[in-house]
Amino acid sequence: MHALKADVVIPEFRAEGIAETLDAIRAIDGRRVLLVRPDHLRDVLANDLASHGAAVTDLVAYRTAPESPDTPKAQELYRMLLDGAIDAVMFTSPTGVRRFVDLFGREQAADLLNTTVVASIGPVTAAAAAEFGINTTILPDTYTVDGLVNALIGHFAPAPQA
Repeated sequence: MHALKADVVIPEFRAEGIAETLDAIRAIDGRRVLLVRPDHLRDVLANDLASHGAAVTDLVAYRTAPESPDTPKAQELYRMLLDGAIDAVMFTSPTGVRRFVDLFGREQAADLLNTTVVASIGPVTAAAAAEFGINTTILPDTYTVDGLVNALIGHFAPAPQA
């Protein structure tokens, strides 16, 4: 078995600020950095690393592709959303939002999601949703999966008794 050990774990899932966090731990000026990423990742991270003096090699390691709306899973999901059988939809990236919209179409995706709770991991993801007319109901204070889950739990927690 092979394993990689992370020297640094970024506290929030946002491209903005990663270089600053790395630079605060260990200077990256003059360092060579290999950025292994999906095709949809914005240029923000590579540019931010470079602005802190890193020599960045940018490698697109994988590509994402939308699912077909004709698949049984897509049809089942559509029916569940239409019937109100889903209490919340969580998005952990702008790409997740775009793939959802690709699956059902812009207007239909907005119609389906505006009848349920939508949780976005952070403001970049919420902005991507808003571009498609999808309202974010839950936006955590901390832009991590744990922050998102805790915000979702808090949203659905029963109100305290007076």
